[in-house]
Amino acid sequence: MAVLLSTVYETATLANIKESLDNEYNARTETEQLLVDLKDQEAVAREMIAILRGVRGRDARYDRKAALKVLAKVKQKRVLAEQSLRRTQNRLRCLEVQSAKDSRANIKNAHDHRMIYGAATRVAA
Repeated sequence: MAVLLSTVYETATLANIKESLDNEYNARTETEQLLVDLKDQEAVAREMIAILRGVRGRDARYDRKAALKVLAKVKQKRVLAEQSLRRTQNRLRCLEVQSAKDSRANIKNAHDHRMIYGAATRVAA
């Protein structure tokens, strides 16, 4: 597992969170498309195996073995893509919650700022 180490400390500002959300949305879309493609490849491999089961001969046996290997690789890639999609969706949920918290905090800070400074300007005027 790769870990990104940075010497720069970044605070979780609303802009950073929104950028991360955009990246995660893009990753989720790409992963979903990859899953669709892998399911299509799996269906093709299964169909090839079914066709080759009725064929006899040395070449057919090698073709069946090759199709089974392709099917195993596609299944493995599909499992990894599904895991990646789950991780992406978990990160999205966390970022959305964090974004909502920051938005509420910004609104509360703006409201508090108006209450404090708004009252001071009314008294001074």
